[in-house]
Amino acid sequence: MNQIFKTLQDNDAKIANPVFIALIAVGIFIKLALSFGTTDDGSVGPANSLIWGYSIVLFSLVGIIFLNIDIGSDTWTDMKKLPWTMILTLIIIMWTISLNFKYFTPINKGSVPYQYYMWSRYSTVLVIAMIVISLGQYMLKLQKNTDSSEYSKQLSMYSIIIFIFNLICVCILQVILDCFAVDG
Repeated sequence: MNQIFKTLQDNDAKIANPVFIALIAVGIFIKLALSFGTTDDGSVGPANSLIWGYSIVLFSLVGIIFLNIDIGSDTWTDMKKLPWTMILTLIIIMWTISLNFKYFTPINKGSVPYQYYMWSRYSTVLVIAMIVISLGQYMLKLQKNTDSSEYSKQLSMYSIIIFIFNLICVCILQVILDCFAVDG
C-alpha cells in the first residue's frame, strides 16, 4: 500500500512541479510589472503588487515543500531532502510581506523615503536569485547523481552569500519604515 502512495506521490510531483514553477514566475511578474505608481489614497501601489506577487510565490514554494513530504514517514527526514535555501527564501518573503502589510498605505501613497524603493528593488533582485538557486538545487536533488551533488554544494555557497545580503536589505527596509516613514 505504501508503494502505491509513493508512486502516486511521485506522479503528482512530476505533474505539479511545473505548475508551481509557473506560478512562481507569475508571482515574480506581478511583483515586477505592477509595482510602479502610487495613489493619493494609498489603496493601490507597490505594496499591493509585492503582497500579491510574493504571496503567490510563497504559496508555490510551500506547495513544492508539501509535495515532497511523505505522508507515512517522519516529516523532518523529508524536510532534509529539500534545499534549505527554499526555507530561507520563505522566511525573507514572509518578512517582506509583513512589512508591506504593516506600512501598506504609506508605501502606496509614496510617503516613505525614496531609499525604501531603492532597497526594495535590491531585495527583489536578491529574492529572485534565491528562488532561482533554490529551484536549481531542488531540481538537482531530483536527479540524484554525483555530479549534481557537487554542483548543488557550490550553489549552497552562493545562496548563503545572497541570503546574507538579502537579510541586510530587508533589515534596512525595516529601519527605513520604522524610523523614517511619515504618514504625510
